[in-house]
This record gives sequence, structure tokens and C-alpha cells, in this order.
Amino acid sequence: MNFHYQVNYISRLMCEADLAICAGGATTWERYCLGLPAILISVAYNQVEICEIVNGLGINWYIRKSEDIYEKDIRDAIENIKKEGFDLKGRSKKALEFVGGCGTDRVTKKILEHYINLD
Repeated sequence: MNFHYQVNYISRLMCEADLAICAGGATTWERYCLGLPAILISVAYNQVEICEIVNGLGINWYIRKSEDIYEKDIRDAIENIKKEGFDLKGRSKKALEFVGGCGTDRVTKKILEHYINLD
């Protein structure tokens, strides 16, 4: 296990990793695009709902809010993942299917369709 903090090479790390321990903010969609499941911890009020929702997708393991987390909780989550056979490859596949990584193309296509239909 390696700990990385405030790095400028996060996409490389995500591509190389099998599992992340991270917050549940906007990085969630970046991780999904790269097929990286995670143990999630909400570190801000606005992350709680998204963590709870994405937890139901079968990709992540949401623990709870950071102020309610202790080292033992993270250790227990890792042990449970190992014990329960947390299917990392299957969860990675689900993440890739959920966010295809072609958002720009889809948005551009919708805009063009809208303007073409106006003529």
C-alpha cells in the first residue's frame, strides 16, 4: 500500500491502482472513467449524498463521514473487502460502463443536433 497526497500525477496512479481510498467528490467520475473502485469517505457535507448514492452501484465501499472515521474503520473496510471477495475486476468493469469517458463527444453531439433541428 502506498499513500499519495496532493500529487500532480493522479491519473497515472489511478490507472495503475486496483483500489483507492479517497473522498467522494468529483474524482468519483474520473475514477469511474478509469475503472477504479474505491473505499469512499465523505470529507465535505456535499459529498455525503453522492457517496451514499454511488455506494448502491456496486462499485465502491462507502464507510461514512470523515469526522466519524478512525484508523480502525479503514483497516476493517480493507479486511472486509479481502474477506468478502470484493470483486475488483467486476467493480472496475461496472465503473467503466457507468462513465464511458466520452462526455465531451456526447454533449457536442447534443448541441449540434439541437442547432441542426432549428433549421
